Amino acid sequence: MISAYPIREIQSAMIGSRHESATRLIAALRLPTRRLQEPRTIFFIRTRMALKSTIYKASLQIANMDSHYYADHQLSIACHPSETLQRMMIRILVFALNAHESLEFGKGISDSDEPDLWQKDLTGLIEQWIEVGQPDERRILKACGKSSRVRVYLYASTGPIWWKQTQSKVSRAGNLQVFQIDPEVAKALEPLCQRTVQLQVTIQDGEIWVRDAADSVRVVVEQICGDSNR
Repeated sequence: MISAYPIREIQSAMIGSRHESATRLIAALRLPTRRLQEPRTIFFIRTRMALKSTIYKASLQIANMDSHYYADHQLSIACHPSETLQRMMIRILVFALNAHESLEFGKGISDSDEPDLWQKDLTGLIEQWIEVGQPDERRILKACGKSSRVRVYLYASTGPIWWKQTQSKVSRAGNLQVFQIDPEVAKALEPLCQRTVQLQVTIQDGEIWVRDAADSVRVVVEQICGDSNR
């Protein structure tokens, strides 16, 4: 704490006789002092806590009679904090629709350099790149340049609107396929979601069913772009 005496009072006290000067000086020194506050600097420390993904376990039994693929898969699915359970369940569904021993989940929503799912050959070349949702057209074209085949699965009711706006921008991508999943499917699959879940997926004559121990969901998927024979 610093005290400051009123300078003008001291200066005026020094005018006149020595006695008056001394008297006025003493009186001036007795005046109330002003307190000068020292400036304060406040530091704010901002900390960021990285939110971790929640891990879900799925035991997936697939019987695809159309492609003659029959296999069981033990999946670990990382659900990013920004990802809804509906989207995560769609990812599991899309895995079943494209099931292969080399198919894996990518980092997807948490990494711009990886898709939601992808399949690579033994040399590391990308055979299939799969996106869930409505990716940017630049991301789609970039994926088409990296992979032999690119598939996009739309599942929201706004999918047709997005595709209408995006179609002309990706028309030169000959290895692109786009599918629309009935928007009601994501809502119906969400109640099946558990931290550890057992699911059965059967595909026959184009009809798709997803079942757990108590419920079943019929899945409707329509291809809206690309060669269906690829």
